[in-house]
Amino acid sequence: MPVYQSATTIATGLSLNSWEFLLIAALAIMLCAVIDHFRARYVALLALNIYVLTTFMTGVMSFVVLALFLLTVYVVGMGRKRRNTQFPLGVQLLVIGLFWVFLFLVRDGDLLALVNPFHYIPVYIIGISYMVFRCISFIMEVEFIENPSFARFCAYVLFFPGLLAGPIERYRNFEAQLATPVYDSAHVMPALHRIANGLIKKFVIADNLAVYGVFSFHDAADVSTPMLWVGTLGQLWLIYMDFSGYCDIVIGVAALMGFRMIENFNHPFRSVTIQEFWNRWHISLSTLVKDYIFTPINILIIKNIARKRQFLLITGVYFFSMILIGLWHGMTWGFVAFGTVHGAALVGIQLIKKKQKPVAAMAWYEIRARQFLVYAFVSTTLIFWMKSADEWAPIYAKLLGLQ
Repeated sequence: MPVYQSATTIATGLSLNSWEFLLIAALAIMLCAVIDHFRARYVALLALNIYVLTTFMTGVMSFVVLALFLLTVYVVGMGRKRRNTQFPLGVQLLVIGLFWVFLFLVRDGDLLALVNPFHYIPVYIIGISYMVFRCISFIMEVEFIENPSFARFCAYVLFFPGLLAGPIERYRNFEAQLATPVYDSAHVMPALHRIANGLIKKFVIADNLAVYGVFSFHDAADVSTPMLWVGTLGQLWLIYMDFSGYCDIVIGVAALMGFRMIENFNHPFRSVTIQEFWNRWHISLSTLVKDYIFTPINILIIKNIARKRQFLLITGVYFFSMILIGLWHGMTWGFVAFGTVHGAALVGIQLIKKKQKPVAAMAWYEIRARQFLVYAFVSTTLIFWMKSADEWAPIYAKLLGLQ
């Protein structure tokens, strides 16, 4: 998507606050609870997943491309399992790189138009960014599964609660829970409370206050400076309410189905550094990037590069990882700029840590000041993310009182 959009309005289709979704969720909960036969349970779940997918996707070619992609991933994963060996780090990075190339090409048909087949055969696959990461998790973890099956793999990739915006559950965790869903009456009320909280955060608070976020200002540089600051500083909180509200709903629904999904947020506004913020925000994405891209590259650096050059290269990987996360959201200059600024901030933190001596514990007011600075930094840099390049300079000039 070219700019930030609500997690539940990024496409026409099933809405999380619709009666149809509630009925599907209720049916899924009932099927998972009632059907004891393992194969019958995951086949029924897969059928529900496919139905939900059809409410968002149209066009035969979109389904054909998705089916071929899933089949290819499954064949590669099973080939690795039959070899009963891990990929060498270089091969692992190459495979993951090919996944990213597919993602970029299928999501933007105009990218490398001359050689991009999706320029000539346009397709639209909802949630493809999240599917790609689930497929990476399958490739990396299939060796731990005794008897994988294509149907269960598809049930994992297309799992309808997290189809639009995650969280991105690991393959091994999903397989274990699919085999033995955990039903505990003690979990019912907390799950229902979480769904209710998510509905309030997303549909009552975020949707109704969205007009006050800078994203909603069509001519942001023309509004008053105080209002522009309100919209700029409020936008990150609105995104959090929208995104975490969505996650609360799907995590609650999944819990009633017997699945425990990974948490996606851990009080991100308590962060006192940018590095800590990204460890607390969209956790399922950041941990996958760390485990499958950041760490393997660092291992290659440590094994093959002279020690005196390692620190510089590893800090460069921080920079690269943030740009990659930006591009994962969309192939626009705004995402590139956002990733570049945050990558530079992470590199700066590493350089400071290298030279800085250990300091005493911070006082409460220092903690609050740092938390505000981190929040303000992320909020103001969201302008790169949400606005076109020709709006950046006027907006920042207005914020700084220069116009």
